Amino acid sequence: FLLITFHLSNCHPRISKNVLLAYSLGTILLTILSALGFGKSYSTDMRLTLFGNGPNGLGFMIAVAIIVLISMIFEKKDDNGKFKYLLLLPIPIMLKLIAETGSRGAFVTLAIGFIAFVLFIKMRRIYKLYFFFVSLMAAYLMVIFMLQSEVLRSRLLLSIATGDTSGRSEIWNIVISLFFNNPIFGIGETGYYYYATKILPTYQAPHNVFIELLVYSGIVGFICFSLLLYQIYKKSIYLYRAQSYLLPAILFIMVITLYMNGQGLFIKLVWLIFAINLGLSKAYSHNSIKNSLLT
Repeated sequence: FLLITFHLSNCHPRISKNVLLAYSLGTILLTILSALGFGKSYSTDMRLTLFGNGPNGLGFMIAVAIIVLISMIFEKKDDNGKFKYLLLLPIPIMLKLIAETGSRGAFVTLAIGFIAFVLFIKMRRIYKLYFFFVSLMAAYLMVIFMLQSEVLRSRLLLSIATGDTSGRSEIWNIVISLFFNNPIFGIGETGYYYYATKILPTYQAPHNVFIELLVYSGIVGFICFSLLLYQIYKKSIYLYRAQSYLLPAILFIMVITLYMNGQGLFIKLVWLIFAINLGLSKAYSHNSIKNSLLT
């Protein structure tokens, strides 16, 4: 994370965007391989896994790639020419993959990211109004398309009808007691594993990064990590306000959504997003200073 951040800080801003483009193209390749039947397998509850990636992590990865592709198509910062609209073609297959994972978290994360993008993208007013209504229709069609998947539809209906959270709320109520027993420095990851195997029917991670941090590293670790998140938030807002580049802020929102209901602390993609946000803001700052000196 630190090496990538420092490297991107000293590169042209386009390099950071190329990293996101490369990630998205890699995800498209993954989608194509899946459509051809490579690497696919299903869990006992018929949720898709792909090349060893679990359903929730896979769903989040694809959701991020979809938002990146949408940004590259519609944000002027990423004007990739007329051929950029070809990036729309793999999105239906990617939506189908998210549906097959049955990941409610990925569905919500994608929905929040898409809604935030439509609401906050900077356009001329007349184009913004047109973009809003077209996006509203596209969102409706995407939801209908994704709900054709029985596994996603049944899991969403279960959440709505009964408030089912796949045991998350029960786990939170149980493991939060571990924080109160060790509030300053926490009990560490191995300590959590030791106690969780004793107090939970079957071992499960907390499925909430903020609770996870409190249990692992106590108030001290939680404050340190919160300071990092605050810096990333500030850089994301700077990129949006000063550079009219919305994507970093949207990706940050998606990560926070993941943190609220999933296991995002050890997902490499999350740390790549953080590195890009920090490095890109610094790169734009350096680029602005260089341009001012030249003029």
